[in-house]
Amino acid sequence: MTRKLDASVYYDFTPVMSRNGIFNMIVGGRGIGKSYGAKVREVRRALRSNWQFIYMRRFREELKASAASFFADIAHEFPGWEFKQVGDKALARI
Repeated sequence: MTRKLDASVYYDFTPVMSRNGIFNMIVGGRGIGKSYGAKVREVRRALRSNWQFIYMRRFREELKASAASFFADIAHEFPGWEFKQVGDKALARI
């Protein structure tokens, strides 16, 4: 059985981002969609506005482990787009 994910179950960044803070820190339990929501929001902004963003981790080893699968969980949010990782850069094209 395929279960459709409801976007409302993931963290909503709208209230935090409306404060226009220089730094925004989100603290919460595991699995509430903090990383997922942030990745979708920033990829959407980058595609729409041709902006760049960074994905920062505490340690280089963590980044290496997650870089190859960065788009794996969010690719379905962007139908028609193809994402790929080239070195330390991510590329997207229609």
